Amino acid sequence: MITIDKLTLQLSGLSEEEGRKLARLLAEDLAVVTLPEGCSPDTTNVNVNVTPAPGATVKTLSQQIVADMLRQLDRTL
Repeated sequence: MITIDKLTLQLSGLSEEEGRKLARLLAEDLAVVTLPEGCSPDTTNVNVNVTPAPGATVKTLSQQIVADMLRQLDRTL
């Protein structure tokens, strides 16, 4: 289970509506994530920089962000 106290998004190129949709999709995608085995639940900070592919959907962007977060958490082992 992942517990997030604060999530900050710095977005460019998205409308306010798309930003809200992205935040909702991130919450949904993170809700079903299983942490990598052995990952510390006490990781304090994860920074993710994602450059969406041209024409990528907000859903794809959410999936990219979650995947990058999991890769970084896996490195905390």
